[in-house]
Amino acid sequence: MEHISTTDNTPPYELVLDIKDFYTTALKEEIEEGFLSEEDFNLKSEGEVSFYKKVLDSVEKATQENQHKKIIVLFDIDETLVSVQRGRDSLVNILRPSATALLSKLKEKKVTIGFLTSRAELEEQLGNELKELNTFIDREYLFSTRKLDVYQDEELKMKNSLPDEMKNTFVSGDYNKMKFLNQLHDTELFKDRIFIPVDDFKYPVLYPYGVALHDKEKFFI
Repeated sequence: MEHISTTDNTPPYELVLDIKDFYTTALKEEIEEGFLSEEDFNLKSEGEVSFYKKVLDSVEKATQENQHKKIIVLFDIDETLVSVQRGRDSLVNILRPSATALLSKLKEKKVTIGFLTSRAELEEQLGNELKELNTFIDREYLFSTRKLDVYQDEELKMKNSLPDEMKNTFVSGDYNKMKFLNQLHDTELFKDRIFIPVDDFKYPVLYPYGVALHDKEKFFI
């Protein structure tokens, strides 16, 4: 049965305006040169609103159903919270326009926030290119799959466990994070905690409360 939220998790009007202003500025060149239609522009804004609401709805459901457990949201970074662009001299990490408001809302709800990403050196990045996220992230939950190998037989076993309609839709990144979460499940860290993965990959659909982003909810600039 689909969960019906008892709370309106739609972004406030001021945030919706900020989202539109962000995309108007970020995509100014494409708009002026006619490469971006009004429909595609609106999809960007709608996707941002959907992302914000989808995460909060999932967290609300997890909280209601697990009132005595700690809720930890594990965000992927690239194409989920951040879009990486090539600047004049270096790569630039652009934070999605709803991210700060969303993470602030999660903190208000006493939700713990971490990363599950293929990036490495996360502590260092939080002090530099990801410093806008620094105050929101709990250092206990900085998880990287960069050095986690998934062998062919392991991937085949995980693939065979998927529903038939998903067997050919997962990529290597899905299996890396599935292996990590499955290993985490067997540790003391998992006890009395609910982990909610949020990712542009598809694997979160396999986990209670997981948030797998649809195409329009993924963050690309």
